[in-house]
Amino acid sequence: FADFLFIASLVSQSRRLRLTNRFSFAVVFEGKMASGSLKNLVTSAVTVGVTEARARIFGHMLNPTGQRSPHKILRKKLFGDKVAEWYPYDIKNEDPNVLAREEKERLSKLEMLKRRNKGPPQKGHGRRAAKRNKESRRREREVEMEEALKIQSLFIYPIKSCRGISVPQATVTQTGFQWDRYWLVVNYKGRAYTQRVEPKLALVESELPKEAFLEDWEPTKDTFLVVRAPGMSPLKIPLTKPSSIAEGVSMWEWSGSAFDEGEEAAKWFSDYLGKQSRLVRFNKETETRPSPPEFAAGYSTTFADMFPFLFASQASLDQLNTLLPEPVPINRFRPNFLVDNCDPFGEDLWDEIKINELVFQGVRLCSRCKVPLVNQETGVPGAAEPTETLMKFRSDKVLMPDKKARGKVYFGKEMVWNWNISNSEGKGSKTIRVGDTISVLKMMTSITEAAV
Repeated sequence: FADFLFIASLVSQSRRLRLTNRFSFAVVFEGKMASGSLKNLVTSAVTVGVTEARARIFGHMLNPTGQRSPHKILRKKLFGDKVAEWYPYDIKNEDPNVLAREEKERLSKLEMLKRRNKGPPQKGHGRRAAKRNKESRRREREVEMEEALKIQSLFIYPIKSCRGISVPQATVTQTGFQWDRYWLVVNYKGRAYTQRVEPKLALVESELPKEAFLEDWEPTKDTFLVVRAPGMSPLKIPLTKPSSIAEGVSMWEWSGSAFDEGEEAAKWFSDYLGKQSRLVRFNKETETRPSPPEFAAGYSTTFADMFPFLFASQASLDQLNTLLPEPVPINRFRPNFLVDNCDPFGEDLWDEIKINELVFQGVRLCSRCKVPLVNQETGVPGAAEPTETLMKFRSDKVLMPDKKARGKVYFGKEMVWNWNISNSEGKGSKTIRVGDTISVLKMMTSITEAAV
């Protein structure tokens, strides 16, 4: 009974997690806590997830004696008869199809409600039927509002690999958000600096005028990008187009020319990094940096790694944090969109989504480099986490066991704005705001298709 009270208290404490209608936590049972009917849960990692009339325990559920299993007793005491299903789960051998099933169940639930309540009451049913129909539609709207995917946060990173800005709204362009990764710090050879080799860049803050995030705003001679870093005086970069050009700028596979932001900016970054540096700005008028054509033919970006947009969900971060020794914030993964009301890693299977009138196409899961190891508050890289934990359940070896492992780990979904089939360039609003709803138009069939 003492063990039961211990589990019940954890269910209560789990309310602090930011998950809609779902409480999740991780528990490790040690030998000293095992007694009676709970002894089969010794050393098992147990995750309890609760959704209105549904709960699951994932973990090794051993019952060698054939007697009534302890997790059924626990289920009965904690949740009564409201529990529908229980799935065994081994974190080292994840079944990725669980994610697909959960997301499809959520979408089908909404679709069934729409079909059931579609159209006016049939002739002859009278006022009582009309009242029932109105009530059904009200319930449908409530379910849709509760279940709808929403934009929780939007982020823009003006200078590549430097600290991001959380914004209330952002303007979508073919190459990403307006002002996102427009600037790049390069060495004396014109090659890009990133947090992979210069983690101190995490401490460089950028500030843009509030009006810069309005859709039709144009910079003037009195508007600036203001750059700050510890031990440095503020640097003001005019937002109007520079006149100087830097040749031989390179980033990964791309090389070309860019605007040079001048000697003051060059000295500022050289002093901060302790090595010769310059600040350059992407020149959209003369340069194009294509995304990899095998994944997104016809699309391009500025100084983002490969693709214009990165989506992640709060639920995915919450689930990861239940497994980490110390939780990490979302800035470790540097997304543009943080989504709420999504199942953990439900974004993996998005093939096509719609925000307002803008359609986004899923490209692939984001393969993570060393940057998530860098503490964005201190600029100091850690030795293992969160990558070590991600390797246990988000690696290509786990998600794609039938394919040759390349040592990759995944967090987030890379996407492009499919402007050809949504809003063509120059027509309609291209502003996205925090709180906007996301509609999933099409889903991929498996995690293997997503993690190409």
